Amino acid sequence: MPDYVFEAGMKQMKTKLQTITVANGYKNTVESVQRQAWEGQNLVFSRAIFVKEGAEELVEQVASGTNLLLRCKRRVNLAIFARPAENDTLVPDEIMNSLCGDVVKAMLTPPRTFGGYFEFVTLVDRQALDAEEAKTHLAEGIGFDVFYRYRADDPTLQ
Repeated sequence: MPDYVFEAGMKQMKTKLQTITVANGYKNTVESVQRQAWEGQNLVFSRAIFVKEGAEELVEQVASGTNLLLRCKRRVNLAIFARPAENDTLVPDEIMNSLCGDVVKAMLTPPRTFGGYFEFVTLVDRQALDAEEAKTHLAEGIGFDVFYRYRADDPTLQ
């Protein structure tokens, strides 16, 4: 059975974030992109992104023939983690600014529809996240609002 529209778009988003590599023209290489896992998240990588989506918010209901289309918005938060790598010559803030810049570039470079499953994606905020007391890694959060629509009678269809 096909994925619901939102889930299909999230899979495309994860795939897009996995393309953040120096070989693809970015300043950093992200070693791991993870969605919420039952066993928790793995922080062993020097550059990692954790993807966490929020609750669905109904924006509008539109009748389309005999179908009811639901247009929705959902916040997607990306937690960006960086640990120093052996070859890092930049100070921690420079590393994090560069990494966050790569993430924003990947998320907002047109088309921002992630396989056509999302109508559009907007940057909402960026904030520092609390890291471990030992400060062995840096963490920042970037929030995006994702707009999408699906049929009420079949959430796999737009």
